[in-house]
Amino acid sequence: LKDKLNSVGDSSVYIFFRGANLIGWLISILTCIIQVYILSVFVDAAKLVLDDDKSDWIYEFWCPRDSMECIMFSGNLWKGWVVFGILMFLEIGPDLKDGIFIIWTAPRMVQYTLWKRIRYVISGIVVCLFAVLS
Repeated sequence: LKDKLNSVGDSSVYIFFRGANLIGWLISILTCIIQVYILSVFVDAAKLVLDDDKSDWIYEFWCPRDSMECIMFSGNLWKGWVVFGILMFLEIGPDLKDGIFIIWTAPRMVQYTLWKRIRYVISGIVVCLFAVLS
């Protein structure tokens, strides 16, 4: 169980949260800040502004300003949402599984110091948080 806990997330920058190295923590925190910034760019672009032609929202109907006719876009079919859901589950699922495993297992590893168990739990929470946010 200890080997499994130590091997989870080896390819992730969040593994630095498990260590006591200040530089590793700074790298992980900087990565989190950059990810939050990138997420904020996407959230800002997704704001619903009805009179902005630069909005990333795609409406079912688009009515040009110089025409009395509207064009219908019917690209959002249920099949697309199903494929999207499957792909998101396949992409995010392993990270969620690993993060939950770390959160669940680390506090029970009595051979670790309290501070090391706390670091593991923090890394598991961060992995889950950014998996959901992505």
